[in-house]
Amino acid sequence: MAEYFVGQLAKEAGINVETVRYYEKLKLFPKPKRKADSRYRIYDENDLKRLLFIKRAKELGFTLKEIKELFSLRIDSQAKCGDVKHLTEHKLKDVDYRIRDLKKIEVCSLS
Repeated sequence: MAEYFVGQLAKEAGINVETVRYYEKLKLFPKPKRKADSRYRIYDENDLKRLLFIKRAKELGFTLKEIKELFSLRIDSQAKCGDVKHLTEHKLKDVDYRIRDLKKIEVCSLS
C-alpha cells in the first residue's frame, strides 16, 4: 500500500497542507502513523480516499460537521443505512431550497 507524507497527500488530493492539518485537528482523520526515525506523519491510500471524499462532499455542499457525522455513522456499529439516508435526504432538501432561491433571484435580476 502506498504511503504519503503530508505534502504528497495534499498534492494528490489537490488541496493544501494546512487543510489536511485542519481536518486532522477537527478529527476528520484518524491520528496518522509517524515514521519512527523522523516523526513525520505517514498517510496511506485509505487516508487519501477519505480526503477525496471530504473534498467531494464539500463540493456538494456538505459542511465539515455533516461530513464528520457521516463518518461517525459509518464507524458506529449501531448505525443503519437509514441514518445515512436521512442525513443525505436532509441535505438534498437544503440544496433544493437553495436552487429555488437562486432561481427567484435570477428572475428578479432579469426583470
